[in-house]
Amino acid sequence: MVTEPVKTTPMLTHLFAGEGEICTLLRSQDWSQTGFGAIEQWPSSLCTAVSLLCQSRSPMLLFWGEEYLILYNDAYRPLLAAEDHPAALGQGAATVWGNQWRQWRPTLDTVKQAGKAASIQGQHVAANHADWLLFTDLTYSLTPIWDEAGHIGGVFGTCTIAPATPIALPSPLPDLAPPHPAQFCPLPATEQAPAALLELCFKYVPNGIAMFDCDMRYLMASQRWIKDYNLTSVGAIVGRSHYDIFPEISDRWKAIHQRCLAGNIERCEMDQFEREDGSVQWLRWEIHPWYQLNQTIGGIIIFTEDITAWCETETALQESQRQLQAQLAEIETIYQSAPIGLNVLDTELRFVRINQRLANINGIPVEAHIGRTVRELLPELADAAERILWPILETGEPLLNVEIVGETPAQPGIQRVWLESFLPLKSGDRVIGISTVCEEITEHKQLEAARQQAEQELRQAKANLEIRVAERTAKLQEINAELHQSESTLRSFFNSDGILMAILELHDTDICYLSANRVIAEFLGKPPETLQNRFFSELERPPACIQTWLEYCRTAHAQQTPLKFEYAYTHGDKTHWLFVNLCPLITSASGRPQFSVVAKDITDRKRAEAILAHREEQIRLTLEFTHIGTWEWDVQTGHTTWNDNHFRLMGLDPAIAISTSDLYARWRNAIHPDDVESVEHALHHALATHTDYEAEYRVIHPDGSIHWLAGRGRGLYTPTGEPSQMLGVILDVSTHKQAEQTLELQAVITRNMAEGICLVRADNGNIIYANPKFEQMFGYDPGELNGRHVSIVNNAPDAVGAEAVNQAIRTAVLQQGEATYEVQNLKKDGTPFWCSATTSVFTHPEYGEVLVAVHQDISDRKQAATQIAAALREKEVLLQEIHHRVKNNLGIVSGLLQMQARRIQAPEAKAILLDSQNRIASIALVHEKLYRSDDLAKVDLAQYLRELTIYLFDSYNVSSAQINLDIQVEPVNLDVEQAIPCGLIINELVSNALKHAFPGDRTGTIQVQLTPLPIAPDSAPATSFTLYVRDDGIGLPDNFNPQTSRTLGLSLVQGLVAQIDGRWEVHSQQGTEIRVVVGDAKHDRFNP
Repeated sequence: MVTEPVKTTPMLTHLFAGEGEICTLLRSQDWSQTGFGAIEQWPSSLCTAVSLLCQSRSPMLLFWGEEYLILYNDAYRPLLAAEDHPAALGQGAATVWGNQWRQWRPTLDTVKQAGKAASIQGQHVAANHADWLLFTDLTYSLTPIWDEAGHIGGVFGTCTIAPATPIALPSPLPDLAPPHPAQFCPLPATEQAPAALLELCFKYVPNGIAMFDCDMRYLMASQRWIKDYNLTSVGAIVGRSHYDIFPEISDRWKAIHQRCLAGNIERCEMDQFEREDGSVQWLRWEIHPWYQLNQTIGGIIIFTEDITAWCETETALQESQRQLQAQLAEIETIYQSAPIGLNVLDTELRFVRINQRLANINGIPVEAHIGRTVRELLPELADAAERILWPILETGEPLLNVEIVGETPAQPGIQRVWLESFLPLKSGDRVIGISTVCEEITEHKQLEAARQQAEQELRQAKANLEIRVAERTAKLQEINAELHQSESTLRSFFNSDGILMAILELHDTDICYLSANRVIAEFLGKPPETLQNRFFSELERPPACIQTWLEYCRTAHAQQTPLKFEYAYTHGDKTHWLFVNLCPLITSASGRPQFSVVAKDITDRKRAEAILAHREEQIRLTLEFTHIGTWEWDVQTGHTTWNDNHFRLMGLDPAIAISTSDLYARWRNAIHPDDVESVEHALHHALATHTDYEAEYRVIHPDGSIHWLAGRGRGLYTPTGEPSQMLGVILDVSTHKQAEQTLELQAVITRNMAEGICLVRADNGNIIYANPKFEQMFGYDPGELNGRHVSIVNNAPDAVGAEAVNQAIRTAVLQQGEATYEVQNLKKDGTPFWCSATTSVFTHPEYGEVLVAVHQDISDRKQAATQIAAALREKEVLLQEIHHRVKNNLGIVSGLLQMQARRIQAPEAKAILLDSQNRIASIALVHEKLYRSDDLAKVDLAQYLRELTIYLFDSYNVSSAQINLDIQVEPVNLDVEQAIPCGLIINELVSNALKHAFPGDRTGTIQVQLTPLPIAPDSAPATSFTLYVRDDGIGLPDNFNPQTSRTLGLSLVQGLVAQIDGRWEVHSQQGTEIRVVVGDAKHDRFNP
């Protein structure tokens, strides 16, 4: 939880009143960055609940919103784990509680959905102290929080804590220290329980728990632990090592145990435990250290739960869900491919689902139905449909086989008939929608009407004939002639082209042709006379075909209604589709059912439907995958229709219900104010001139972002030329626009860059572009270099040639992809000059591989570098001469001192002159090293130290047989400012050891040790080191104090050490040791 300071307001002070830790944290939180949102927008119900929570002294917590965001007070704080506070404030409960959330979530969901209070009971380990463990029972009372709109916004929880139960620890266990405050909430023990009570708790606790000492030996375990891991008994494992009982425990588990023994608390919601017999247990586990009275860790407690069965159940559930999804996919396929119309309406009579067949009947695409009402899509049918549908929603009773008559956009102006059934969809006792099954019976009704008309006419004719038979006996011949004529007419109709007609008779296992017209005979490829009174089986029809027609005939006979269906007839390698109307006739004298068959070949229509469906699917996929928005604008009514992509391109959610009359205004208002006038002008100009509409414009999304759209449209006009509709598409071209702007910006940058840039074709070396700076740098006019070979700007020795230089550069760039180099170029007037160039390669859409060279004139820099190099060479010569002269002068001084010492007889004065001579020699040696060295600024201290000590041994005429010299030096380089003081220090210390450490013929060793120290980047000098000068001689006098000594040598050492920012120490034990440290003390490895 972020607790950055926020501005205190009266509302904050009032809402989070209180002085506790939680109130302070809540007041400092920026709530606008959390799921709660800004405090000013909090509903009053949330404010009231938070104020109550902050001021209460009882443990309380609050869950808010869909994610159950958590707030709690100071009284509840101790019930949380240490690592959860304060991060839990404002976080979702699933994030804070992990696996425990699965136990809380169902109860909280019930409170929010039912609006009724509930409670949760559990057990919480409160504290352990000395010989006691305290257990606390917690009860959570959960109450819904109603907001101002009458909805439940959250859940308020109060926690009741039962008195703690103290349990005595058995005496074999080590003393347990009081728990860390971050782990438990301490409660006072009120009465002593039997010592065996803890053992009973461990024994019968429902989870697997085991207690170990620091050597992972068992102290106690629960019965569930014994059962989960197939052990014999608790007594059989107490005192034994956990790793002896479970030798299969991996190093990963052992590492976890060691981390917890070091004080960590670790847990895992799902983990594998591979047993020695090869089986696998899935575990949920948690490990805590336990503490002794002296606050040291006495061991660990492991809590485990065997979740193997749960994991197996989860796997089975996932498999079940996969099978269910496959079944749903099969049902969806059947729904969409059904030959009848199917749809689902909600309680507002809006289309929720519709299959392709019903969409085709309505003449409206499937996607245009969804979310629209029957009245919006089919206004001509709305009144009749609503009179049927509303009562079904009210009563919940189905309505079957209802005939609906009307028009649809599929065939405007044509009355069509549908047979529909309406089935209520229920959730419990509540009706939540209506499922409709629709079959078009227009053709059937037409045929039925024709048949009824014919029957009516026949009945009328028969009645007239019976009435007038006595009167018209004389006209019998005329009537017979008329009858023959009528029969001929019917026979002509029966044999008319294009319609297959037959009379069938149903038998038990076969069907007989009583008669068939010429068309059906030709269709079957048989002579007409061969079909009379012939069975299907005699005509070599397949058994499957016979069985299908038997089922059709039996169904029509049972229902005594015409049966319409589409039938696929296969003959050879060709398939014909027939639309069949099978009508039951009167039963024959034999008692066998007879049927009239009227069929029409609809093969061409089926092929056209398949092609149309395929094309519609192609168009739909094209629009969907290319994110093209489509629109239809009724110019006369102002109504507009968009597809889903159009909504998304306007920054709107397709699921939002927007009236078609409002869409044009929504579109116009979304256009950038600077583009509205030009877009509308283009739109109306296209309608006025009967041309296509084209425009590119910006739209502003609801989130404030701006996008470029390209619109295209074409108008539809009335016979008089008036515009009636316009159909069009839109496409997001923001990326294209941004690319154009980027290219334009890049061109401006290239033209105005301070460096010269040219583009050269890799295949022939010709320049295709040079920016103004490049032309100016080489002295050419604008455009003069274009098309010229790049070698004209390269300067090269006569032996090499400009083309060879160009070829070398081109080869390096093509092999490496990029090259940076310095090259001498040639201006137009022949002047050579130096450039620093970087050349890379890229693929040009027109020229193929192109080299991009960026040149910068470095002539001034090259000239300055030459001058600096010459000056440095002069300085080196001068420094060498100075060091040489200083060394020679010091040599003269040393010689004078030596001559003076020979003339003086007093030993003390002679010793003083010898010391001075050695000091001067040490300085001279530094200058000798410098003028002989390649580096005039540094002295190799290791080499210098060896030569100086050897010189001192010779100077004092000391034999190596008497005093052994042990030099242990590592490479260290010093500048002259450090080298001279260090040389004098070494001279004084070694000289002092040679003169005083070994009186008489005493033998021994002088050790000189030099060790460099790591460089500290913050405070250490350029070189840090430690210098030791040790001897095993007689040592210093007992009362000797180097800090108060006034001898010249030690005073000189003390001053020189201070000069180089060092420290020095003197120790006298079995000889004398003097240590000098130069550099930061924290890098001195010998520093105590």
